[in-house]
Amino acid sequence: MNCFIRLPKDIFLARYYLTLSFFIIFSLLSFAFAQEISPSKDTTKEKIHVTADSLSSDSDSKSAEFVGNVNVTQGDFFIKSDRLKIYYKESAESKAAAGTAESIEKIVATGNVEIKSEEGTGLTQQAEYYTKTMIVVLTGENSKVFDQKNSVTGSRITIYRNEGRVKVEGEKNRKVNAVLYPREKTPAKEGAGKKAKTTAALKEADVVQAKTSDLSPATPVVELKEEKAPVVQAKEDKLQPADLPVTLKEEKAPIVQAKTDKLPPAAPVSFVYAPAAKEEVKPKAAPGVKVAPGSLRKSVGMAAFENRTVYALPDFKETLGNNLAGSLHGSCSSLILLKSGDGKYPLGFKMLPRLSSGSIDSFKLCETGRKLGLTAIMTGSITDIKIVDELRGILLWKDTYPAVSLTVHVDVLDTETGAKILDESFTHKKYSDDIDKESIKSGKIEPAFLKEAFEHIAGEAGKKVCEIMRRASWKGYVSSVSGEKITISSGSSTGVAQGKAFEVFGNSLIVGVQGHRFLVPGPKAGEVKITEVFDDSAEAMIVSGNLIKEGYTVRPK
Repeated sequence: MNCFIRLPKDIFLARYYLTLSFFIIFSLLSFAFAQEISPSKDTTKEKIHVTADSLSSDSDSKSAEFVGNVNVTQGDFFIKSDRLKIYYKESAESKAAAGTAESIEKIVATGNVEIKSEEGTGLTQQAEYYTKTMIVVLTGENSKVFDQKNSVTGSRITIYRNEGRVKVEGEKNRKVNAVLYPREKTPAKEGAGKKAKTTAALKEADVVQAKTSDLSPATPVVELKEEKAPVVQAKEDKLQPADLPVTLKEEKAPIVQAKTDKLPPAAPVSFVYAPAAKEEVKPKAAPGVKVAPGSLRKSVGMAAFENRTVYALPDFKETLGNNLAGSLHGSCSSLILLKSGDGKYPLGFKMLPRLSSGSIDSFKLCETGRKLGLTAIMTGSITDIKIVDELRGILLWKDTYPAVSLTVHVDVLDTETGAKILDESFTHKKYSDDIDKESIKSGKIEPAFLKEAFEHIAGEAGKKVCEIMRRASWKGYVSSVSGEKITISSGSSTGVAQGKAFEVFGNSLIVGVQGHRFLVPGPKAGEVKITEVFDDSAEAMIVSGNLIKEGYTVRPK
């Protein structure tokens, strides 16, 4: 039977809504953010796999956003959208380990959202899931949830999973549509239902029999038959009086009768890599003193730049590197630079790590940076050198002029996440009638032009990098954990001082397109107090928290 529901316009003034029975359509809608959990398969413990074109994270706002062709899979559960953003709970409220569902406050998927699972499919422009209240909200014109037969369409679909109800709303000029088929009863299902009822009745009889056996021998024996409760009561009234009074008490048998009009709420969405136990935060020592704002210095590691052109450019790495270092020192005098030639300059900054695809392994590069206590890493390449004839001038005075240009691409990586915080190209162009085109085409670039181009590009790039580093927050990293003590990879050179208080935050690993790995910042894992300081490292005592691990992020309290 096909049921088609339309709401007339005169029922409500502003918008129309329809609250449908949970029993009828919850099974259709509950797949939106979680699968039905069965004893044989617990999908909340399965790993979640996320792919996207890019990832950006904001530690201050406790959020991470995936952008472009976002695909999320967990077992047979699938989400596809243009963007997906995860909001983490405030540090003070988070007691679970990093990356668990309990650490997530809200998940928002936007733009051509498609959600699939075994139960059905949902299409909408935006989907929001609130983990605390277990409310799922689908919004957007013609948001739709459907399976092979049933469907519900509206401008806003709200699933109150804790309350076991669903509300579908339309707008002023758009009605709510629902096409629902009643559940078909098969002989197998009817037989299973009768069998379940018989089993329940037998269990109830066993309970009554057990209670009757406890009475004294003088009590008359009551013969139990498989009959409805009112019949048994009628026979009991006709029994002869016994020598000992029989007191019947109304007691509830330990049998749970399943209600057919309300199913239990589905389990919450779990964005986890492995289940983690909660911890009870207890102060272990006196807390440290808060760090004064601006007293900690940020640091940048300057990894090697590559030449991706066909031209031979002798000593370009040294020339460009020196120019960039000079520009950064001039623009950000407090910034600490780790450059080629320094004592602890790592080999991984000279010979950049690669993925199987040939691209730079930014995660491996940032892993080295975290061990050195760096805030960010700068790298890049010379991408183009070309000669052009450009038309310049106005009106009748236009003429062609030869020009040679050089382009340098600069990347700045956030060591905490491995994501890019700067991805920009800088070009220097020179116009001159004295340009020797044939010499350049043969592969010879005038040293004077290279010197001029590197100085100009370094000046522009240095200002941009300095601007980004001013906005970036200071961060250090846990390099080792031993009992109640930890070591961080930042020391007195960055302003870390004895007795200062720091907070430690967890992270979760995700894998993106072409094997690129990133770290998503997680909730607060504990607090530490600095006990001993060295030039490039420091030791600290754990004040609170039992889940602090190597690689976690350290921030001033």
